[in-house]
Amino acid sequence: MVDGTPDGTFAALVDVFFAFGASGRGLRSRLLEGARRQIGATRAALLQAALDSGLRPKSSLPWVAGSMLSNGVTGSTDIVRPVAVGGRR
Repeated sequence: MVDGTPDGTFAALVDVFFAFGASGRGLRSRLLEGARRQIGATRAALLQAALDSGLRPKSSLPWVAGSMLSNGVTGSTDIVRPVAVGGRR
C-alpha cells in the first residue's frame, strides 16, 4: 500500500519491479527516477541494480514492509549446483 511515506513508496516500487519481471524497463526507470529522492540513495541503489532485469523470486532483497510480492530473500537461493566432474557437467 502506498501511503506517501518513503517506506510505502519503496514497497510499491519493489512490487512493480517484481510484477513486471524483465518487461517494463522504461516504466521502472521512470518510476525509480521520480521516487529516488523520497526513498533515499541506499534503497534506490537496490532497485537500480535490478532496473534492466526486474526482480524475480530468487532475487536477493531484504524483507520490505508493505510489499505484497517480496518474500525477503537474502544471500544465495541455490541449494544444489551442478559440479563439473572430469570436465563434463
